[in-house]
Amino acid sequence: MLKKMKFSNYIFLFSIAIYIIICIVSISVGSVKIPFSYTTRTILNKMFNIGNISDISETIITIIINIRLPRVIMASIVGASLSLAGAVMQGLLKNPLADGSSLGVSSGASIGATIAIALGISLPILSEFSIIIISIVFAFLSLFIVLYVVKKIDPKMSTNTVILAGVIFSMFASSVSSLILAIFSNDTKKIVFWTLGSLSSSSVSKVVIILPIFLICVTYILSKIAELNVFQIGEDGAKYLGVNTKKTKISLFIFSSVLVGMSVAMTGNIGFVGLVIPSIVRMLVKTDYKYILPFSMILGACFLCLTDLISRIIIAPYELPIGTVTSLFGAVIFIYILYNFKKRKEVI
Repeated sequence: MLKKMKFSNYIFLFSIAIYIIICIVSISVGSVKIPFSYTTRTILNKMFNIGNISDISETIITIIINIRLPRVIMASIVGASLSLAGAVMQGLLKNPLADGSSLGVSSGASIGATIAIALGISLPILSEFSIIIISIVFAFLSLFIVLYVVKKIDPKMSTNTVILAGVIFSMFASSVSSLILAIFSNDTKKIVFWTLGSLSSSSVSKVVIILPIFLICVTYILSKIAELNVFQIGEDGAKYLGVNTKKTKISLFIFSSVLVGMSVAMTGNIGFVGLVIPSIVRMLVKTDYKYILPFSMILGACFLCLTDLISRIIIAPYELPIGTVTSLFGAVIFIYILYNFKKRKEVI
């Protein structure tokens, strides 16, 4: 056990180091190339008041602090959110195919955000939070509808039935989104680009809005690590050990839905992050959620920052929708994971 913990800690520190490197590269590379030393010194000075940056031009400082840093932070938060939500849903349903997309949560949130954009809905007092609130509400409704339908069809709520219902609901949601696009043709370009996912609209104000929600959800979910570990022996076993399984499942589903809805509202639909990253993490640190959840967040942040960088430079000066890039890489990685999983089962 001691060796396993040391190995896990080593991988965790290595992941953080990789994350920091990816962040510095992401901020430095773009239409305006910035030396890595300038990026590092500017961030240390502005955030921690360390060092002197008098030799760096104000233009470069503005690009780093006001444009690229918020984008990297947004990518990190969304990547960590989707990965954490995916890890939680996979743990609750004991199915590696479960995540915000396969349960219809992402599609539901997408409908909400699409309606808000198309109709120009602005909530009284909370106008800046309108799309986020509507996306989260629709994410809740989607999850409720899927679980309600599954409960009626299959009272035992088997994971296969839940996944199938989620996939069917996602198809339905895509049809509704297409209908909205057809009706509100004036906003087609904006909605389509948003649906494919983009971090181009990231800003300091959006980071300030999303960060508290992220921290609240993460704090609650991490407080339920013990319960998630107990769920691995089955709900009956969890009940025997004193876990209120119904309350725990509902609360974890709700907080996971908030993370997904919030992410979709900010960046649009970004696929495969919540599906692939937790699967990779389980290959590295096995079954203890004490490691699975933090690792999922770090690797999710790394993955989205890296794919965002690729989306910006692959056809520069134009930008690819990040959802396209994550789907391309995610599909290949997932096929590899499935192949190795099948291979291990055959050996066993």
